[in-house]
Amino acid sequence: MGESPILLMRVDQRVPAGVTVGVFDIAKRNKWTVIIATRPK
Repeated sequence: MGESPILLMRVDQRVPAGVTVGVFDIAKRNKWTVIIATRPK
């Protein structure tokens, strides 16, 4: 116990960057670990 929650973000390239950054900011303020995943081409 005592571990921070993990947020795995798989974001489509059509999502505006500001939306992604907003979610990232909220997660970081709550001390969550954030992982941004991409799909290999």
